[in-house]
Amino acid sequence: MLFTFYTSAATRRQPVVNSNRCKFSVALCERTLMKGTNVTFVLISTSLTWTDAQGYCREFYTDLASVRNMEENQKIKRLIPFLQSAWLGLSRESWKWSDGSDLTFPYWNWGEPNRFFSEESCVAANFKAGGRWEDWPCHWERSYICYTSGE
Repeated sequence: MLFTFYTSAATRRQPVVNSNRCKFSVALCERTLMKGTNVTFVLISTSLTWTDAQGYCREFYTDLASVRNMEENQKIKRLIPFLQSAWLGLSRESWKWSDGSDLTFPYWNWGEPNRFFSEESCVAANFKAGGRWEDWPCHWERSYICYTSGE
């Protein structure tokens, strides 16, 4: 398992340690090899709305994380044991991932999705609930997980 620390999007390609720039948000990456494709999951600890998080992931990586099996969910879960939850790339619009792929591995928390706040259309993984997913209002801000393919 390879972990890489970045201090911000501006320094993404140049990791910085013991610098004044360390006061910026930190992203923690886990590089994994899945199904013959090199996939990197990236935790961004700065809180954004689901839509803003998606835009950030699409600009600097590939997209918000898509989870296709338990192995991927566990790898993502290991990225953020210290956080309560983080946005994933799943939304209620079509129950497809934001990269357009189908939902084939539903991993909902008990009673989810529930639309409790009546506008819960975006999905976050709750790592206090074993990495299970919950629907939340898209305008709420939280950390998020991006992914990128290849090098």
